[in-house]
Amino acid sequence: NEPSPPTEPPIFAVGDRVRAKMRQPTAHTREPRYVRGRVGVIDLHYGGEPLPELAGEGIRQEEHLYRVRFEGRELWGPEHHPNDALYIDLVESYMEPAP
Repeated sequence: NEPSPPTEPPIFAVGDRVRAKMRQPTAHTREPRYVRGRVGVIDLHYGGEPLPELAGEGIRQEEHLYRVRFEGRELWGPEHHPNDALYIDLVESYMEPAP
């Protein structure tokens, strides 16, 4: 079953600030719980990627996939070194614009 590529242009661009949505999915997801509600910056746009929640059901629908940089202090508090960061791959529907 071939994936269907995203039909819409990407919402986010490299350098955009985004917030990982506070979601409670019941199926497999690529969004770790510790990034939910946290703010990061789009570092890279990969293109399309099958949405994991649907792929687990045999549905091959693609969404835009991004690499997002989260500062360690944003994830784990001010005691973390200012150079600590984590890069997480997230699909578009897992995020929203951040102020």
